[in-house]
Amino acid sequence: MVLQEQGVHADAADLFRSVPTAAPDATDAHFHLVGAQMAMGELESALQSYQEVLRRQPNNLDAATNRGYILKKLGRYEEAERALRSALDLNPPKAIITLVPY
Repeated sequence: MVLQEQGVHADAADLFRSVPTAAPDATDAHFHLVGAQMAMGELESALQSYQEVLRRQPNNLDAATNRGYILKKLGRYEEAERALRSALDLNPPKAIITLVPY
């Protein structure tokens, strides 16, 4: 069952990888790609996808915040803290809500 689900995520990842090439401003495709990468446990790939979103949209709060969370999951705590502080600088009211642990 797990392998079958991963197969579906792999197919989705392949599809979403092709969209940014065809439509470079398709940021949503990167977010969907990250979802598939995360579901497959591909944290480094997901991190790269968020970095690509931030290259195209440096003020994207969701990408900045999620990048910090991935760095934390990877055990890269200092980088995660810097990334999350940068996200906080983008939009303090929204970022504060996002960054509060629950």
